[in-house]
Amino acid sequence: MCLGFCVIGNSIQTIGKLIDKQKTAFIGSVDAEGFPNMKAMLAPRKRESIRVFDFTTNTSSKRVAQYRKNSKACIYFCDQRFFRGVMLKGHMEVLEDAVSKELIWLDGDTMYYPGGVTFLKA
Repeated sequence: MCLGFCVIGNSIQTIGKLIDKQKTAFIGSVDAEGFPNMKAMLAPRKRESIRVFDFTTNTSSKRVAQYRKNSKACIYFCDQRFFRGVMLKGHMEVLEDAVSKELIWLDGDTMYYPGGVTFLKA
């Protein structure tokens, strides 16, 4: 029996492939009253194995405010074609430093931030 997330055989590789094929991720946060909140987001910009995922959103969003108060989080990826998925739980960290912003910046982001990566508001 395993509590939390068990890794058996090459499960990390299998889960990573499932994650990489998805265009949408579902992220969970906890609101001020202790209730779970789920939100569909674009797939993470980057990931390190199945332990670290880099998502992007405005720092003024409701979700960011919730993570600042309670970092408990989950992410869910679903392969709708085969009706299978994976949920991972952990803690969300809101990164606002220039180095982190530059690592996830894409050229098309100027549509949302015309001043470029250096003008992203913290």
